[in-house]
Amino acid sequence: MSSYRPDVRNVIAVAVLALLLSACSLGKSQPTPSPSLPPTPSPTPAASLTITPQTGPAFGTFAFDLSGLQPGEIVRFTIKLPTGKDYVGPPHTAASDGTVTAKYSTGTAGDYTVTANGDKGSMAQAMFTVTPASPPPHTAVPVIHHFATPTPTRRPTPRPTVKPTPKPTPKKTP
Repeated sequence: MSSYRPDVRNVIAVAVLALLLSACSLGKSQPTPSPSLPPTPSPTPAASLTITPQTGPAFGTFAFDLSGLQPGEIVRFTIKLPTGKDYVGPPHTAASDGTVTAKYSTGTAGDYTVTANGDKGSMAQAMFTVTPASPPPHTAVPVIHHFATPTPTRRPTPRPTVKPTPKPTPKKTP
């Protein structure tokens, strides 16, 4: 029986090769399965608030046009007054196309910030400026134009055209 004895050099070469291969694979990360996450809800589309006019006189009407809402969403406008106080308006319900239009008027001049908040998470903000009211127009005073007027026509004094014949006065009888 012959005994096979492996060459020590071959054994060492195989061992070194195995070590090199294992060392090279240590730096690489093996793909790990990711845990399944629940699907994230799609973000609410951004609402947009447009105020028309952006600058207008006191006691004028300002239209608040809000779009990008969810149909049926209930919205309230919060208006920050020039005094710093907040005015919260009545609720408005978004139409089927996701819009709301509201009209507001104020008599106080200054800068206003409007924030629209919906009950389903929609939010938008815009500003407008109120200028002082114009003074009321003066009561119309008729303008009198002076034109040269002819001197008034004088009425002629009546004069007889024929001399009257004197009538005898009746004599009194005694």
